Amino acid sequence: MMNDEQEDKVEDKVEDNVSIGSIGSLENLDGFESDLEQEIQNKKKYKRGVVYMPFIPPSMNPVILRRLISEYAVVERIYLQPEIKKKARKQKIDPKNVKYSEGWIEFLKKRDAKKIAEVLNNSPMGGKKKSKFREYLWNLKYLPRFKWIHLCERLSYEKAVRQQRLRVEVSQAKKIANHFAESVDREERMKRRKKGGAVSTLPAEVASKRFAQKESLEEKASKKKVEKSREDFLKSLFA
Repeated sequence: MMNDEQEDKVEDKVEDNVSIGSIGSLENLDGFESDLEQEIQNKKKYKRGVVYMPFIPPSMNPVILRRLISEYAVVERIYLQPEIKKKARKQKIDPKNVKYSEGWIEFLKKRDAKKIAEVLNNSPMGGKKKSKFREYLWNLKYLPRFKWIHLCERLSYEKAVRQQRLRVEVSQAKKIANHFAESVDREERMKRRKKGGAVSTLPAEVASKRFAQKESLEEKASKKKVEKSREDFLKSLFA
């Protein structure tokens, strides 16, 4: 495995080949398309470098950052992490008022990323006199052996964790709401019982098994008739 210095030497050779190919393409217009394709293939051989920005000045966005940093090297991709407060999560945020807490910049060449992090770190951002960022200092840190895919994996993992936490919070809120509703219903039933107007919520079969029902007048009369007929029958036997 090559170290950083060996990789930089390889990139220098590739860069020289690209520049020679571009000159040849200008001299020979017929082979311009083929030379351009070759240049694109050579461009793919570059190893990207990622620089981390732990501080983003207020009012700065990816467009402004790209314009400022592109003056020093070719920039591939930029990602700025929005700073979202807990109170503002449910509110719609104007894109112009978005604040960013940190950012990542991917450069076409790894050696450019390393040089920019070394040279520009703790130096003024510069720009026009009326620029908001003129007095701010660059805060850059080169991330060795860090690729853009690592950032994508981290962001997807954090998103999955947030979704899981949200599902747990929703589930807990539902349990609390159900428990509260059951307790309120229980208190209402107890109040009705104290007032004497309680209505049993049990099924009729279960209630009849638990509580003895009083006999009606017809049932009492029929029982008396049965007992009287039985007595008359016994008297006739022993008469």
